[in-house]
Amino acid sequence: EAHYLCALLNSSPARLVVQSYTISISMNPHIMENLAIPAYDASSKTHRELAALSETAHEAAARDDRGAILKVEEQVDAQASLLWGLSTQELAEVQSSLRDLTGPAAYEWDKARASLEGAVVSVVDEYIEEKEQQ
Repeated sequence: EAHYLCALLNSSPARLVVQSYTISISMNPHIMENLAIPAYDASSKTHRELAALSETAHEAAARDDRGAILKVEEQVDAQASLLWGLSTQELAEVQSSLRDLTGPAAYEWDKARASLEGAVVSVVDEYIEEKEQQ
């Protein structure tokens, strides 16, 4: 379930939503309230595939295999697009908009940083802790 969530949070559509309204130095758990992430469903092939892709991305990050990470991210984007009903053209527009917001170099660096440093994982942990305290 956690890998499913990590995959979606690292997808281009989710990152575009987050980038469009947050300041990069102030990522808080409230971002989860603005993303339409369905609850994990083990019977969903797409959900299972996203979780498996996240595990593969984490393994590639541990090996510092940036080429593998980029390939996995492309697959994550494709699966996230299926989940959210985006066409190939819409995904391309999302990715283009994300590059416009962050700049091409920053776009690639941000993708690698999120995967390698676990920035999203810490946001998820904070969100879970916050929900448990409520």
